[in-house]
Amino acid sequence: MDISGEVVDVSGGVVDVSGGVVDVSGGVVDVSGGLVDISGGVVDISGGVVDISGGVVDISGGVVDVSGGVVDVSGGQIAIQPTPPAPIYLDDILSSVQVLQQTEAEHRSLLESVGTLPYDYLKPALIQWATTGFRNAYPIHEIRITPPSLCSDGQARSLQDYIQFVSGRTIQEHVATLQSRLPDMVVSFAYTGVSIVIVVSKA
Repeated sequence: MDISGEVVDVSGGVVDVSGGVVDVSGGVVDVSGGLVDISGGVVDISGGVVDISGGVVDISGGVVDVSGGVVDVSGGQIAIQPTPPAPIYLDDILSSVQVLQQTEAEHRSLLESVGTLPYDYLKPALIQWATTGFRNAYPIHEIRITPPSLCSDGQARSLQDYIQFVSGRTIQEHVATLQSRLPDMVVSFAYTGVSIVIVVSKA
């Protein structure tokens, strides 16, 4: 029921909006001596006023949605006022930076491990590669990295730029370190979403 700019007088009566919405934006609902029953429904009074002088508002099992507002009941009325912005504290900012820096350190460690992958780790994948007849671009290692929406310096970065930011080197430079250990193979990489897949081909 849209009562914008109107007055609905339910003195002695009942307004039942079970499962519905009463929108009183810019209007007034006068329930003096009456009852508003919104069991299972929603009363949206954003930007409006509900005058309940001498009446009852029964919201058993229902919801009064005043999201983004403040309920002011001074003077016998419920008026919706804008919610003030939440305070921002330095401790919250510092905590966020510390979490981001820890994540970046973990990602840096993953990237730096590419050039030092143990032989015992690489051997099974390389043997499997041999059984395929040394097909091109055979995956031997995968790194999963999801850049945060903002880095610890407050900047947003793509995966490629994020790798340079956290490790000080490009993904090509990390792969080149592994390449130096596999002289008769060609080592390269591919991006697949948030994963970096290291692949080998026969030289």
